[in-house]
Amino acid sequence: MECSGVIVEKFMKFLTADDTKKDEMKVSTEILRKYGSRIQPSFFLKFRNGYEKTVVFNEETGTFYGLFSIFYDFNLEGGEMLLFEFNGSRDFNVFVIGKDLREIEYPNIVHYMQKKRPRVVSVRNGGLKFVHIVRDEDPLFDECEPPYSFKKALPMLPGYQSFIFSNGKKIVGGYNHGREKFHSLRKFCAIVGLENFREFNVVLFSYEENGVSTVSVFDDLFVEFIFPGTPVSMGLNSENINVHHRIEINVQACHMYKYSYGVILTELFECTLASFHHFSVGVLKNEVA
Repeated sequence: MECSGVIVEKFMKFLTADDTKKDEMKVSTEILRKYGSRIQPSFFLKFRNGYEKTVVFNEETGTFYGLFSIFYDFNLEGGEMLLFEFNGSRDFNVFVIGKDLREIEYPNIVHYMQKKRPRVVSVRNGGLKFVHIVRDEDPLFDECEPPYSFKKALPMLPGYQSFIFSNGKKIVGGYNHGREKFHSLRKFCAIVGLENFREFNVVLFSYEENGVSTVSVFDDLFVEFIFPGTPVSMGLNSENINVHHRIEINVQACHMYKYSYGVILTELFECTLASFHHFSVGVLKNEVA
């Protein structure tokens, strides 16, 4: 599945039984307001198993058309969630969260119009996602217990964990096998000034094989909230990076092309590059009206 550094909020669609009998799907008003003019009239929805389906977008009605075969082929009955992630060109990567709140085991199929074989889906080649529904009685502060199906799929989770949030901030945490919970999320709350995650609706954990989880939060409209700040923003209870050397690159329009050759650094920067043990990249994003 393709991805890009372009920052566009992910969004979710909670499916009802009635939704799965239709060929259309309404898009969030927030996504339409920000990106409706940029969504192509037709594009692909791409799934982890290699399944791809062309859909049509009507900007005037804010509706995707051509989804019934997806619901049918994936045997979706209602109660599932679809997670949409813009891939940086024109299409969307789509992930299916099951009724058990964990990413489903994708069927070994592709769309009947495709002339290729399905892809093997595993934690090794894309991780595993689950969601936590935020409730008033359980607003999520420090610990998060994953669904039983997630724990069953990954019984040997490393005790040492890292959590990366939408602003790139990395928090060192862990997984307590006795309590069967991830912990130390309170560190991020302290950095951004949150009492807890009560103001959000859904928290998405995208777990990778090496003990790193990307954590995304969604509002009441099921649209991702992008936290302010950068990976090197100062904060409490986190590992902040000491920046001794840096290279600033002015991003040009040509760098946004799909086949851009990148940026060539001259010999003037050899001393600076030699001092880097690893790279940390901070991106300042300008909103386009």
